[in-house]
Amino acid sequence: MTLEEIREEIDQIDQQMKALFLKRMDCARRVAETKARTGGDVYVAEREAAMVKRRTSDIADEELKENYRDFLTHTICISRKHQYGILTKMQDETVRALLAEAGLEEGAGKEAVRVSLRCREEDLHRYMDMAALNHVSVKEMAAKETEEGMRRLLCQLAKESGTFKVLSLEAVS
Repeated sequence: MTLEEIREEIDQIDQQMKALFLKRMDCARRVAETKARTGGDVYVAEREAAMVKRRTSDIADEELKENYRDFLTHTICISRKHQYGILTKMQDETVRALLAEAGLEEGAGKEAVRVSLRCREEDLHRYMDMAALNHVSVKEMAAKETEEGMRRLLCQLAKESGTFKVLSLEAVS
């Protein structure tokens, strides 16, 4: 096959995936509407972990398995974002509770929020994904990564961001 023929095949696959994506988001909407009535949680970690494990269990190639796991995790995150967008009452209640716990009030002129988040290394991508999907910029972050993961990230950022540059290297304790 020529490169052009392969790209045409990819275009066809993308069209099929788009139809399935829209169908999945419609299901997510219906789930959110049900949860609005029943008070159910959007994020149920055990269910999602079991679902991803079940759907990746038949992939023998470990790298492809990991990539498909990432694809599913990202798709699920998008689905949850869609649900939270529908569940505005839940948003309001959650934000009010978080601000009250911090002794703060919501107010005009507040454009940024400083948060503290500690997570397992394997969950960091999910949280960064959430920020990106919600169009929230992360101003500051401290992280420690494996050499292989960091090298791949540096390469991907350099090739895809256009504004990325390394400022310094630091020893990690």
